[in-house]
Amino acid sequence: MRAVDQPHPPATVSDQQATFLLSRSLVAAIATVALLLVWRPALLRAQDAAGAAQEPSSTSHIVTPGETLWSLAVRYYGDGHQWQALARRNGIPISGVPPLKVGMWLRVPPRPTVRGATAAMAAAAPAESSAANLRPPTGTTMGERSARRIGLADQEAAMNSRKPSEVLTVFHRDLPDAAEAERRTRAVLRPNAPAPRIAEFLAAPFVTSERALVNLGRIAARVGSPAAGDADPQRAIKTDEIELEAPEKQSYKVGDRLLAFGSPMRIGKGQVVITPTGILEVVKVGAGRPALALVVRQSGRIEVGQHLLTAPGGSAPWVKAVLLESPDVPTTIAWLDPQEAQPTLQSYVVIGAGSAKGLRPGDEVAIYRRSAKGTAETIAASARVVRVEHDFATSIVTKQYQTDIVLGLPVRRFAKAP
Repeated sequence: MRAVDQPHPPATVSDQQATFLLSRSLVAAIATVALLLVWRPALLRAQDAAGAAQEPSSTSHIVTPGETLWSLAVRYYGDGHQWQALARRNGIPISGVPPLKVGMWLRVPPRPTVRGATAAMAAAAPAESSAANLRPPTGTTMGERSARRIGLADQEAAMNSRKPSEVLTVFHRDLPDAAEAERRTRAVLRPNAPAPRIAEFLAAPFVTSERALVNLGRIAARVGSPAAGDADPQRAIKTDEIELEAPEKQSYKVGDRLLAFGSPMRIGKGQVVITPTGILEVVKVGAGRPALALVVRQSGRIEVGQHLLTAPGGSAPWVKAVLLESPDVPTTIAWLDPQEAQPTLQSYVVIGAGSAKGLRPGDEVAIYRRSAKGTAETIAASARVVRVEHDFATSIVTKQYQTDIVLGLPVRRFAKAP
């Protein structure tokens, strides 16, 4: 009887095939790992060599004044942080100050290529901050030339800074002697020219003749003020606009400066003291209408009805008077401000000597007091002459040693203006 082939059960055949396939998969995986371990380094070296063959070859560069490794890295790589590649290629130490000198020949390698995880680490790493190595150029905004160096310099560096090949900002630290220090100080300071004391001059009382007070202009009204009687005159302050009444058969023109003053005080035969209260400047003149002026300076009460004189010119400079060997020009106090209970510092006094006896603005005079017996004298105060007329001079008290400055006290000049 012939045997008939019967198939194996389906479950037995499936287990054998699965075992065989699993074995082949394991062998293939092990072979793949082995190939990667053996051939991967060689493959990477080949890729790097191919990449290097495609990159441009190194170039050369000669250092010029003002260049740094940072600026060269910016020029050739577009990134100043690549300055270390230049340093390593040329054997320059990266610690301390790189000894980069004018005329030095450098080899500039191609831009370093960073791949993979190394590139990510480089991008995340903070920028170098060494002040000695990293010197980004400054001052290039709006086309300005970059600053080469900022700091202290000795004499040699200061001289080199004047060469046209470099642009340096240096701060000298030399110690000059006294003569050189004075010369440098005078070179930068303004000349010691005394300035005129215009306020003292314009506010200073002065003596004039009664004939000079004939046919004067006057303040007619303050613009914008309601009408007021003589018992309550209108008052003006600085910057107020004033209507003027011109002298008979005369007229004002724009730009005229006028001096307003209060009631004159008689000082002698035909002589009066004028006390200025302010300066007015004519700003508008119209036919058939009062001239208009502004109050540009005020030193007292400016009221409607006050008379006007032509304002004096500029004052003399405030100079330093030279001491005399012995006091001269003996005179006395001729006028004191009656509104002051006791003259003191910055008070005006009028003395009975003027240009006829050689007094000039800037002279200094001493005011003396006699003892009870009338023999010995002591200095009560000193004053500086600010305005001089023919027979009188106005002085301002600058120092005071005793009280009771009164009319008739002796006065003598002890310092003369140059």
